[in-house]
Amino acid sequence: MKLEKFKEKNVKKTGIIIFTVACILLIAGVFFYTSFASFESNATYNMIEGTVVAPPDLSFTFYRDGEASDEMPAASEGYTFQSATCDPSEATVDFDETEWSVKVLNMTSSTTCDLYFTSTP
Repeated sequence: MKLEKFKEKNVKKTGIIIFTVACILLIAGVFFYTSFASFESNATYNMIEGTVVAPPDLSFTFYRDGEASDEMPAASEGYTFQSATCDPSEATVDFDETEWSVKVLNMTSSTTCDLYFTSTP
């Protein structure tokens, strides 16, 4: 025969623990419900039927003193922009020398542009 400790169940203590846990869960539920319920999003979108066309491809070739390169020379490298040609010819290049940036205008299809730079003495 095995000796076991006899422990009398404390019904009052068990009831207090269950009541406390239930109160905590109730307060947490109310807190989370009000925090999620206070955020509301109403948005309307105007939809138009149509097709989305992928933008045309654009590629550049940069010529530094006649030598082709994949990279545009930096403004600090001592080059000056001379001219640009694009194929198809309706596309034009707007080169901003203060920002040292290229903008291609009137691009309707895949376009390749050649930009010519010369070194400044």
